[in-house]
Formats: sequence, structure tokens, C-alpha cells
Amino acid sequence: MKHIIVFLIMVSLSACASVSIPTAGVTSDGVRWSGYFDMSEFIFSGGTVICKGKPTMGLGKVNTHYFTCDNGNSGSVVTTRQSMTGGMAKLTFDDGITGDFMFGT
Repeated sequence: MKHIIVFLIMVSLSACASVSIPTAGVTSDGVRWSGYFDMSEFIFSGGTVICKGKPTMGLGKVNTHYFTCDNGNSGSVVTTRQSMTGGMAKLTFDDGITGDFMFGT
């Protein structure tokens, strides 16, 4: 019985990690970006550029995450959770370009 409960808990937790949350926004140079994030990674693209990062697993309402792009650029994104299903994000590339994004529903 104990093993069955542990198995069910593990299956439930793995299901949480597979939920993808959509995100989209526009950067200050006019490029439209879209992507997703889950518990293990986030990916967003705009034009021909693809950026990826690992989310920090902070429990706070506001968290900072870092990313790198396939064109050599990198930066950070500050997410602000507004509800259990979504929020806002402020993106800053190292070259000074910024962006406002929404995520979730």
C-alpha cells in the first residue's frame, strides 16, 4: 500500500512538470515574441531568434530568470504572478532592448 501511494504521488508531480504555460509580448524594437514555459525550461522566439532559459523556482510573487539566445544575446526576465494562472513579465536583453510580456490565462 505504501508503495502505491508513493507511485501515485510521483505520477501526480510529474504531470505538474509537463504543463506548458504560453507567453507572448513585444520588445522595444517592435519584434513580436511568443513561447512557453514549464517547470524545467522556458523558450521564446521572435523573428529568427530563439531564446531559452531555466526558471528559478522561487515561491514569491516576483522572480528573476536568466536566458541566452541563439544569436549570442542574453538577458533576464522578471515575472510577476498576478493570479495562480498568469501574470506579467518584464524582459531585458543585455543590449538594452526591453519587452513587456503576459503569460498564462
